[in-house]
Formats: sequence, structure tokens, C-alpha cells
Amino acid sequence: MTRATAWAIGGVLAAVLVIGSVVGVYFYNPYHTASRDPSARLFGVLTLTVPDDAMLPNLRRGELVIIDTKMVRDGLPGNGAVVAYVPPGMAGVRIGRVIARGGSTVEIRNGVVLVNDIEIREGYIHAPADGETGTVLPPRQLARDTYFVLGDNRAHSEDSRNFGPVPRGSLVGRVLVITRIKGSP
Repeated sequence: MTRATAWAIGGVLAAVLVIGSVVGVYFYNPYHTASRDPSARLFGVLTLTVPDDAMLPNLRRGELVIIDTKMVRDGLPGNGAVVAYVPPGMAGVRIGRVIARGGSTVEIRNGVVLVNDIEIREGYIHAPADGETGTVLPPRQLARDTYFVLGDNRAHSEDSRNFGPVPRGSLVGRVLVITRIKGSP
């Protein structure tokens, strides 16, 4: 075997090893994210464009956010955390705020959210329009490893009020950085 042939075989084996390792890590999914995006699974971060107005006024449609997908593996999101998730039985990634975690009881009375019978202060929500009726949700006990997620713009958000709690396996990650659109406040 010539030296050139040996180098060629070595190069091919190295390429196969690298590609095999990357594919293996992708399918192993070390960060346990619900995203199928390779950067989320391989590097623990993901960029996402805000898909709708559910998080107004805090996040606007079209803004770019950076998602920490390692959060799903390293620690659970706390109440108030803004997360990316895949809604149960639906396609596409959405962004919302964790209101309560598994084991808690959630209730909404005339638009006021109560967790374990205690009203939570939500200075971040979009104020309801005049004449808008308050949302009502009877008390609901959350199962272990589920999250009650709501959009900040409640009048224009499809969230846990509609499709129920979000399982931990459907979390993509926590929003870390928001890149504002040029000209936005």
C-alpha cells in the first residue's frame, strides 16, 4: 500500500467517524429538546423568529430570539420563564410564559390567574381592550412534568387555556436573548 493510499483511507475513516459522531449525537439528543433542529440538539442553542403576536408587548412577530435548549436537561423552567415549546397535538414552535408547574393548581377568574389559590401579579401582560370579557378557567391540577403556559397578549394567544398543559418533553428551551427589529421600540 502506498503512502497516498494510506492517507486516503485514513481521511475517509476520519470523515466517517466525524459524520457518524454528529449523527449519533443528533439522535441521542443530549439536551432532550423537543426541537429537531440540529443546532438545538448538537450545540444547545437555537435561533427562532417569533411566529405570532401572542407575547406582545414583550416579543413582537418577526423578532429573532435565541433559545437555550440546555435548560430542558439542566433545570426546569421556573414560573415566569419565557419558553419555546411545541403545543400538544400541534405542529410548529410557539413562545409563551410558564405560569405554573406540575403539582400546582391553576385557575382563571375574570382574567385573573390564580396558582394554588394565590393571585399572581402579571405586570408583563398586554392590557385587555375595553369591553373584553375576562377569561374563566375552572381549577385544574397539573400533572407531574407538565407546565401551564400562557401568552402575554391573552386576547390573541392560543395557549394552555386552549390545548391544556405542556408536557416537559414538548419544551424546546428558554428564551435568552431578544434581537429587536430595526425601528421597533
